[in-house]
Amino acid sequence: LTIGGVDRQTLSGADTVVMALPRSLDALRLTAARIARWAAADVLVLAGGRDKHMSPSMNEVLADCFTTVVPGRGRSKSRVLTAAGPRREVAVPGPATGVHRVKGLGPLTLVGGPATFGGAALDPGSRLLAETLAERRPPVPEPLSRVVRTDSGLSVQVPWTAPADRTGAPAPDVLDAGCGNGALAAVAALLWPEATVLASDQSADAVASTSATTAANGLQDRIRVEQDDALSTVPDASVRLVLLNPPFHDGTAVDPSVAHRMIAAAGRVLAPGGQLWCVWNSHLRHRPVLESAVGPTRQVARDRTFTVTVSTRA
Repeated sequence: LTIGGVDRQTLSGADTVVMALPRSLDALRLTAARIARWAAADVLVLAGGRDKHMSPSMNEVLADCFTTVVPGRGRSKSRVLTAAGPRREVAVPGPATGVHRVKGLGPLTLVGGPATFGGAALDPGSRLLAETLAERRPPVPEPLSRVVRTDSGLSVQVPWTAPADRTGAPAPDVLDAGCGNGALAAVAALLWPEATVLASDQSADAVASTSATTAANGLQDRIRVEQDDALSTVPDASVRLVLLNPPFHDGTAVDPSVAHRMIAAAGRVLAPGGQLWCVWNSHLRHRPVLESAVGPTRQVARDRTFTVTVSTRA
């Protein structure tokens, strides 16, 4: 098992590739083109999915990259597309670049690969959160001290200190959880120039996109980008501020539990008194989860679709 993207090194010499069909046709085209270019000449691709999430367009995308594409017979409302005969000349799609004007911040350049949610767009939820932060300009919270009782019965206030991660690197001040194309990480670096920022995502393509976004905005020395699943490498009670625009899909299925898992992870890594600024689709009603996993929660902005809340770590 390796962590990383589906790149030349991973695919070199591979004669069998088993994959789940992604939600996006652009993401499928990217992966199929990489396989066709870099896997073995006799590679066999087995791409499975649920019937209700599949379309004839998926066959067409695979046919652009392979000489043979055979849809399998359905079973348990699922099926497998089999592809062989890689077209070596197929072009691997590159990332897109978009420049967006954010009220209160000015122009923001975003770079997004085909497999990154939203590509190079500034999605409406992230825009609402970014412009709310730019309007309010909240300070990065100072974590609360803790009370330690001595053997003699005295109570002593001990200032909070940030623990280092497993590599020994100091914990960041601000964390963009599920960074995607890096929009919120870039916003954080622009709003809080003295803060250290970590951008984290489980997707290798999102990590690559965020890295490109930080470079495009001249912020590569301010933002650390890591591939990680649900902030697993970030120590408990180590971060002062988390920004989160959680997904509401798990692959092709609408699944609020993905957001709930990320909210719980944010609650774990926040220092006492730290804050989670979260934007979410209002109809999903995440507030009880925020209250339970993080702490007291208040609404600070809302439009026709999205709600922005601030939760303080209890």
